[in-house]
Amino acid sequence: MERVLFLCTHNSARSQIAEALLRSMGRERFEAYSAGTTPSRVHPLAVKAMQEIGIDVSAHRSKDVDEYRGMLFDYVITVCDQAREACPFFPGARRQLHWSLPDPSAAAGDEATQLPVFRSVRDELTGHVREFVAARDGELNRSPAMRHAARTEFHSKLQSLQDEVLLLGSLVDRALERSMEALKQRDLVEARQVIGDDDAIDAKRIEIEERALALIATEQPVASDLRAIAAVLSIGSDLERMGDHAEGIGKIVLLHGDQPHVKPLIDLPRMAEMGRDMLKRSLEAFVHRDESLARQVCADDDRVDELWEQVWHELLLIMLQNPTTIQRATYLIWAGHNLERFADRATNIAERVVFLITGKLEELNLSRY
Repeated sequence: MERVLFLCTHNSARSQIAEALLRSMGRERFEAYSAGTTPSRVHPLAVKAMQEIGIDVSAHRSKDVDEYRGMLFDYVITVCDQAREACPFFPGARRQLHWSLPDPSAAAGDEATQLPVFRSVRDELTGHVREFVAARDGELNRSPAMRHAARTEFHSKLQSLQDEVLLLGSLVDRALERSMEALKQRDLVEARQVIGDDDAIDAKRIEIEERALALIATEQPVASDLRAIAAVLSIGSDLERMGDHAEGIGKIVLLHGDQPHVKPLIDLPRMAEMGRDMLKRSLEAFVHRDESLARQVCADDDRVDELWEQVWHELLLIMLQNPTTIQRATYLIWAGHNLERFADRATNIAERVVFLITGKLEELNLSRY
């Protein structure tokens, strides 16, 4: 028997109606419950609308969602209209669905005006519940071969999504390589190209996010599959920001122009190489689900931080000794900060890999906070 919890803010009408309908239609197939984040009372017109179809909810009470903390549900279904109020989230859900319905208790007027609104919501929920029960019957009746084919198709889509993440990673890696070459050579043409190409990185990140959300909506993944999609979303966001750091260095090149550097560029390129290596290894850990490698990437961020501190102090000393270098040295400090943040983002990716593998969110390198 599957356990279903209907959630709404006040647990006064929509969630109460949905609970009663599922108990009536699902019979011995489902255990139906309902609750709210700020429970009040079961609305008298909800009781009346249900009595009209032969279902008595007069003995129901409005319940707080905290009563069900610690319980595991096969489905948690929110039934509030997100345009009007924020639906609650319940962590003990194997699958969470949302049915958007207006709040009938918000209807103005007397009972003759309000009751038709409650009837309309009741009828809409009847359709939702009927479809839900039918869909579960259909899923249970699928043959093992059909279920296997569905899983195979899902994992193919998930693999394709992960491949897109790797492609985005390669674009970001190339962007940093080119921006550093532009900085070393004071190549304004290359810097402008890096800046212009950041649009492709942004577009790829948006594409990945849209595909990931579509996969969640259409496949309703659970457990490790859901963590994998969550990791894709998080990693895609970090990669997009890493692309911004590379773009930032390109903009610094344009500000610096063709003026000579205040010092030979040795440590900044080293920081860039270390950051690129951390990026490559964090994505390798993602592909191979390698927790040990991911943790090593996080540990290596300390080396980048130490080098960044060294660069910062050296440039500060140059500015103190020769004030005419302040502007050019400041540009290099900005570049170094972008490189330090690039490495931090690689660490974020590695942390997300650990979450993907273990299911635990950990901050593995607190020195960057």
